[in-house]
Amino acid sequence: MAKGNYNFQDHARATSDRASRPREETFAGRDLDPMMDMRRKPIRECLRVPPYESARPIMVSLDETGSMGGIPHFLVTSTDHGLPGMVKGLYPFLTHPQLAFCGVGDSRQSHRELAPLQVGHFEGEGHKMDEWLTKIYLEGAGGGNKGESYELPLYVAARRVRADAFRDGEKGYHFTIADEAIFDDVRALDVATWMDERIPGDIPTSDILAQMAPNWHTFFICPDPGRAERVERNWRRLLGDNAIISPSHEDISILICGLVGLTEGKLEDLDVFDRMMAQEFKREAKERARVIATLEAYASTRGAAGVARPSKSGEPKRRERASGNARV
Repeated sequence: MAKGNYNFQDHARATSDRASRPREETFAGRDLDPMMDMRRKPIRECLRVPPYESARPIMVSLDETGSMGGIPHFLVTSTDHGLPGMVKGLYPFLTHPQLAFCGVGDSRQSHRELAPLQVGHFEGEGHKMDEWLTKIYLEGAGGGNKGESYELPLYVAARRVRADAFRDGEKGYHFTIADEAIFDDVRALDVATWMDERIPGDIPTSDILAQMAPNWHTFFICPDPGRAERVERNWRRLLGDNAIISPSHEDISILICGLVGLTEGKLEDLDVFDRMMAQEFKREAKERARVIATLEAYASTRGAAGVARPSKSGEPKRRERASGNARV
């Protein structure tokens, strides 16, 4: 964990410099990086040390298979919509956000994948966040068995993260950015293979989420409504309105900021967030409306949806919707 301060201008400049480079140059790894291997260092720490006396852990698990491999690259090459915009947007809601990135593949196709679980370390400096994010090996595999191993980073969050925030009664945030279903259980075989830990047997994913609950706010964001039709029910049965379906991958960063702001009680309602997006993030009206619609169901659970917005002509009532995002 680095001990410097976050500087948005430096982070934005580094992001812009990468924008013209090929993805293969930015994500040059061709194997599991030893520093992201849970077998090498089994604990990830988020400590409250100067200058991060109020450090809060945020884990972002990114699908690194073929259909989603472009998103990590987008995050480190887009300034306002990528990682710099995300960190800048978190600071109004968290004093010292500390981010750790995970790469997720499919451990159940181990004959094809070398790195289905990759876990970075918590950092508060932009260049260190970039370093861990770009260490992710984008395998580009997956597919064929109706799921990816998203349950493995949840296991890490539940059992392998040491955070001073937990000691002080504050929760961290875990976001899974993905477009496939999550498997129903954490296999003992996977824990042994990728974490070098022996457990008595497979553990239901729902039990791992229950173990996370005292210390984590847990969310799923699917940035592809087309693919969400197949997987939304799978995630929503576990997370309810914390399963978010987004129309665009360009909204991931601002959605994370909005979810944190709503959860922390720092956003009175979505109308306040709408104004914040317009004034501080310079987002256009069409984009803001898209983000607000995506957040409405979750905001309603926090009593912060704001002024009711009329449904579009012909739009189905919520009980008829495939997605629970929008509020009627």
